[in-house]
Amino acid sequence: MHRKLCIAGLLISSILTVLLYFAYANAAPMPPRPVVNHSTRQCAVIVPGDECGDVILPTGWEYLDEAAGEKCPDGYSTIELHPEWAKFKVEHCCMEGHSGVAGDCQDVVIRQSNRQCAFVEDIQICTALPKGWEAWGKNCPTGFEWVDQVNCTVSSTTVSTPPSELEPTSTTPKSDTTGSGGMVATPEPTELAEAHNPLLPCPSVAMALAGLVGAGVLLRRGKNKFYN
Repeated sequence: MHRKLCIAGLLISSILTVLLYFAYANAAPMPPRPVVNHSTRQCAVIVPGDECGDVILPTGWEYLDEAAGEKCPDGYSTIELHPEWAKFKVEHCCMEGHSGVAGDCQDVVIRQSNRQCAFVEDIQICTALPKGWEAWGKNCPTGFEWVDQVNCTVSSTTVSTPPSELEPTSTTPKSDTTGSGGMVATPEPTELAEAHNPLLPCPSVAMALAGLVGAGVLLRRGKNKFYN
């Protein structure tokens, strides 16, 4: 039973990986939309976003509803508008040669020896990285692979505890406080793993479930972006 669940988990993980790849690969910029600023009596046409970011309209600007027949009012001038973008911090948008606008890649770190890339939560407060990792802050180089988020070993928000206040780690077994006179048995690692999560008999099932949730979020967000 355990083996069958593992195989099923690996199969689902593979399918989700393919689906997510095509969801990103087939993403395209949204159709251009007209915008208007009634205060300055100006109109413009902009691309409202793509798979790597959304446009932030400047103050006073709003979209015209072409489906409802709205258009630039007579007497308004047409200008070129270059609004700012809210960029996405996702792997696809921080790969060399990716489609879409430049992503939010300031938190990208790399490990040259293993040809790996990852994100940290906030590079601005990260004062030290695990051995082999270095701050990169731009697109992941071609040929590198993405791994899970890397945690800073030290950050500016970390409050250190003086050595004198640290409790010493004891290897002496704790005495039984029940009065039986024996010692408390230490569970074996396998027992701890099974007790921790009996519903997930192998990592592949956990990966499949996590991938299913991620796929749903991405595909739903993509649908809302392209059809709203």
